[in-house]
Amino acid sequence: MVRGAPEPLVGPESTVIGISIVFDDVTTARRLLDDLECANQQLESAYEELQSTVEEPETANEELQSTDDELRTINDVLRTAPLSWTR
Repeated sequence: MVRGAPEPLVGPESTVIGISIVFDDVTTARRLLDDLECANQQLESAYEELQSTVEEPETANEELQSTDDELRTINDVLRTAPLSWTR
């Protein structure tokens, strides 16, 4: 990939006597930018996957905490309930 930048050549009395065009080969820079963009997308995908991996145990922990709370409530009810066993 080539980039050109035209500039007027100014002579005496500020008259334009020609044009100078400097061309730069930006192939390597463009390739590096493309590689960087690809790496950023891969990093973003990896981060999203990591976030998902972190959220799964948190959700499971919340569910376990809820179940534990329910079992403690049931246990408390059973301890305070009068036993009325008849045969």
